[in-house]
Amino acid sequence: MTQFPKVGHEVCFGDFCNAMPEELSNFPEDVLRQWVYEHGKGDGDVVDALNLIPNLSKWVFQLVEMPNADINSIKHYPYDEKRLLDKGEWWLKTGRHNAPAFCDYMLEHGTTPVPLIVAQNASDHNHPIIEYRYPEREGPMLEPLHLLEGNRRFALLRAMINNGTASLKDKHLVWVVTLQ
Repeated sequence: MTQFPKVGHEVCFGDFCNAMPEELSNFPEDVLRQWVYEHGKGDGDVVDALNLIPNLSKWVFQLVEMPNADINSIKHYPYDEKRLLDKGEWWLKTGRHNAPAFCDYMLEHGTTPVPLIVAQNASDHNHPIIEYRYPEREGPMLEPLHLLEGNRRFALLRAMINNGTASLKDKHLVWVVTLQ
């Protein structure tokens, strides 16, 4: 089975890419950077979780401009979604001093600094990271779009949409993944 390399904090992104198996060249560079590399450094549970999936090389990625109405159609498991959306509202209402650094970017530019990653029509699959971390907790992913990566950015973006934030753009870049 083809697998992502496990790396420590000291490995730069270029070296990570050089260690990538050719069979996983279907993963776009910024998906590799923001999801596999950034979240996989150190303890590596994201890499461990993804490496359990047999058909990674068949995943299809499409970068789309998604309007706000479609952003609102992105789902996550109810427990996570409620917790996340409450946090996004809190960040928006309490000011930037309590929020992660990316919030400044989003409030200024009206969109995410890097695209969210969502699975499309994936109810035949479980979320790979949630299933790995909490195998007893959640079941199949929700349709039509299920959030794979970008929980905190998604939370703030939804809060910005729900509150009509002045800087909000009409469309946002999102990686839509078709799982095989």
